[in-house]
Amino acid sequence: MFIPLFGWAQDQTDKVLTGFGVEAAFNLLDEPTLSFTEYGKVINNPEFFLHSSDAELIASSTLFTRNGINARMIFKGPDLSNMGAFKRSKFDLGVGYNGGNNYAFEFRDKITVRSDTLTLTSSTGSIETLYRDTIFYHSTVYSASSKNISVFGEYLIFLGDKNPGFGVGLGAAFDMTLYNHAQVRHTISYETGLYDENGVLSYAEVESYSGSNNGYYAPAITQIYSNTVEQEVKMAYFIRPYIPVRIETPLSNLPALSKFTVDINAKIGTEVQINPRASVNARMFYSLGIGLNYYM
Repeated sequence: MFIPLFGWAQDQTDKVLTGFGVEAAFNLLDEPTLSFTEYGKVINNPEFFLHSSDAELIASSTLFTRNGINARMIFKGPDLSNMGAFKRSKFDLGVGYNGGNNYAFEFRDKITVRSDTLTLTSSTGSIETLYRDTIFYHSTVYSASSKNISVFGEYLIFLGDKNPGFGVGLGAAFDMTLYNHAQVRHTISYETGLYDENGVLSYAEVESYSGSNNGYYAPAITQIYSNTVEQEVKMAYFIRPYIPVRIETPLSNLPALSKFTVDINAKIGTEVQINPRASVNARMFYSLGIGLNYYM
């Protein structure tokens, strides 16, 4: 017979509802497949969009965070007789609350304003033409965040015939937004310098950064404008099928704490997003959780 992990054993064969648990969950989500065109349909407000038609959409590889807390009921599953080392199973049903960022898009634009032309003649008679240009940098970042409630269920099979141990299974969650907001932040900065006929910087106003023996010099970029606008977005829904993995161990050998366990769990799966007025899109998500359980 397989010896259970950490040697803790408790008979629960006569119970269906065997315990309760809570966990803190830390989630990372891939860049969504939602396009900016679809994002525009979700916002459904032309005045919200501030970037110019010449601005360039910058590709992003950002992982988005959405963290929360879950509470679950633990039910005994059927005993397994033909699963090798996996002897036990159980169902978890629970509710959760989570929040964080959903997606972001950044547009950048550069506008050059020429204020003067300089002609320089060297002592050897060579002539160099330089242009005093002021370059304005426009950055427009669109993002969205939400706070959600969720219901979830998991079926896990565990090594050994006694609690606790190592388990793996299948799970699914359904989330609904309570707070769903879009945000746009528009900033304008500029720098001034002398550029040659090929647009190469020859001279610039600089600012010095200490911390190096030789010093570090860079063109002085000054921010002259920043504004943020928010808009409420209609309710969205998330469906998340996933694979959970859990390692569980007793909290303490003290009799008063003998019915408590702690667990570390991980999940990997797909999040399917259903947004108002937009097509369904999906992305991968990854989760790490720390839980505390009580067995009756």
